[in-house]
Amino acid sequence: MIERLQTIASFLSRFRVLIYLLGLVFVGLFLLSLFEVSTAAEYDLLIPSIVGFCWALTLYCFSTLFISVPQRPDPKAKFWARWRSKFKRGLFWELAILLLLLTAAVLILSFQLLRTWMMA
Repeated sequence: MIERLQTIASFLSRFRVLIYLLGLVFVGLFLLSLFEVSTAAEYDLLIPSIVGFCWALTLYCFSTLFISVPQRPDPKAKFWARWRSKFKRGLFWELAILLLLLTAAVLILSFQLLRTWMMA
């Protein structure tokens, strides 16, 4: 699973600057909406900017964390080298599970927030 996340991260790493800029744009829209600047006097963009920022942050985390996953330990390597590699891969597995749970939470949050925004 972490190898598959590494391929996704290598694909997303090409767009890392774009994801970062989109995150900044969404933060800007949030601040414009929040402080009632004359061009965005109503709170029309508040919820979509929160959702967009959450997705930009999630994609940025995926693109940076899983770009360098340690290789599987070589059976011919020394004991401590295998143990260190297994330990690092175990940490990446935990990160993968946490980020997949975060993605599910952002998906549910996006659905709920955008549904609320559409009904308002």
